[in-house]
Parts: sequence; structure tokens; C-alpha cells
Amino acid sequence: MIILHEPEGVLVAVRQPDHAAVAAQLAENWQRPRALPQPLWQRFLYAVRHHDDGWLAYELTPALDQEQRPCGFRDLPTARHIAIWRRSIALAQRHDPYAGLLVAQHARCLFTRHADEIDPADQRQAQCFINELATHIDRTIDSLAHATAPDALAVEPAALGTAACLLALFDTWSLALLGAVPFGPLPAVCYGIDRTAFEVRPQEPPNRYRVSPWPFGPASLVLQVTAQRLPQATYADPSALAATLAAAPVHTLAWTLESPAPT
Repeated sequence: MIILHEPEGVLVAVRQPDHAAVAAQLAENWQRPRALPQPLWQRFLYAVRHHDDGWLAYELTPALDQEQRPCGFRDLPTARHIAIWRRSIALAQRHDPYAGLLVAQHARCLFTRHADEIDPADQRQAQCFINELATHIDRTIDSLAHATAPDALAVEPAALGTAACLLALFDTWSLALLGAVPFGPLPAVCYGIDRTAFEVRPQEPPNRYRVSPWPFGPASLVLQVTAQRLPQATYADPSALAATLAAAPVHTLAWTLESPAPT
């Protein structure tokens, strides 16, 4: 769960699968890269939308921190993160081994990229999980390479690399819009034919952004996600927090992305 702090003692809670839905909105409007033919692109879009499905069961009883306050996703213990990722990979794999492969690659990328943020006491556990993911990824690539022709195409290095970079981009972009991670420079990725780095500039009024170059199909794009506002309170146990979340009204957060102004 993403927990955002607002003024006047208010928390905004966004469930991880809802954040993944924002990533999917970005992906579904993206100009499909040439390296991912249309049938493969549809499989890729499924992986983007469902890469956090392992959180569905966990968020029925969300965690509390040491002060009995709602715990954001970045503050969960390593063991819990690992369990959630294993569940996300298994659910995606059950639908499509290719989707499971992309989710496993994404998990390995995140654990590797953020290794220095993991508690020193959990480093061995994290490294064992990275090794487990590497074995799973290699086996899945080998299996798909010897399956159907579309599966073999999916795991060619150019196609697999393009998909991995785009999934990371859409995931980061969604989190940045929510304010869960800093809105730093976005990596260069493919849209259409070209590999390009994108510039995203905030506009007035708030929650409007100008994107250059423009990688989407429509001339502007409105992204939405459901969220809940809670008081910054302490809770007796996870079930008490779950009950408060169940009763909290749902509202919509929205952002508008715009193409560059004509020159």
C-alpha cells in the first residue's frame, strides 16, 4: 500500500494494484515499439496491469509500523516484500508464463537497484531471493524459447529488453505521479521505432504535466486512480486498520499529461 502524508493530519492510501492500473493506463496509450508486435504487446500490457497482484491478499490485513500507524510499501520487512513478489510472479505466471517472466525480471531489477536500502540483517535473504529469481528467469526464457514461435520471439534479447525497460518506466512514472518516489529524470526507452529520453515538466494548475517528446497516441492523456483518506491515527492491529479502510470513502486522484506546445 502507498501511504502519502497530507497537511492537517491526513493520510492518503492507494492500493498497489490501483497504482499498477495507472502504469497500465500509461502503457495502453503508448506508441507500441516495433520490437513488440501487436499480439506480444497485448501480453505485455497484461503484465503491466497485474505486476502487483500479489498485494491483493496482503492488503486485506495491511501492516502497521512500530508506532501502530499504517505502513507504506517501502517500509515493509524484506521477508514480506519477498512473499508478495513471489505471489505476484505466481499469479502472472498462472495466466501467461511471459507475464510471469516480466514480473520476475522487474522484481530482480528492484531488489538489485535498491540493494543498499535493505537492512544489513536482511542482505543475505535478499541475495538468496535475487539468485532464486535469476534461476526462475533463465528457466522460463529457455522454456519459452523452445515453445511456440510467438513465445520464442518474446524472449529474444531486443524484445525482452524493451519490455523490461518499459515496465520499469511505467511503474516509476505512476509512483512519481502519486508522490511515492521523486520525479527524477526518466530513462530512455522505446516508443514507435526510436529509443528516447523524455522530459516531464509540471504545469499550472497542479497535476498537469507537459511531456516531450510526446510518446502517446492521443494528444492529451488523463490518468486516474482511486484513493482513500484516513486520519493520521494509531490502530490496535491490522484488522482495525482494514476496517477503517473498508469504511473510508473512495475518491479519485487525476493527472493530465499534455503534448508540447506547437512552435
